[in-house]
Amino acid sequence: MSEVFGKILNNQLPLIRVVLIVTISTLASCKSEYLFENESSTCFPHFPTALSIKPKVTLDSENFSIPVIVYLGSIDNNNIAFEKIISKENNMLYLKTQTYYTIVAKYAQNGKTYFVVNSIELEVVKSCADCFDPCYYVYNREIDLRLKQ
Repeated sequence: MSEVFGKILNNQLPLIRVVLIVTISTLASCKSEYLFENESSTCFPHFPTALSIKPKVTLDSENFSIPVIVYLGSIDNNNIAFEKIISKENNMLYLKTQTYYTIVAKYAQNGKTYFVVNSIELEVVKSCADCFDPCYYVYNREIDLRLKQ
């Protein structure tokens, strides 16, 4: 009996190898949401090309609104994407994903001007358990532009 089982197993060994290779390559081709934690619980069924983010800013009695300049890439490139005034009512920035930005916020404090500089890139990662029903998660969705006291 064990001889017969051994012959069957030897004959099926190439098939077993193929199944293992296909299984491993499928798991490696997409990141499973169970293998890492998501910063965002929002699953996008299609690749998101842009998103709105809410930057962390310091709004106080001297700074009811904050002017910000959004640069494409490094600030050294001097490539301004857009300028915006951030306030309590108007506090979102619309940014393309997979694009590096440098953002400068301008504050007034005790008669002096201060600038807060930070950068962000909205990274999109495909995550799926079986790759037939993909989810796209966006990482690095927060940017801190608060004035340090």
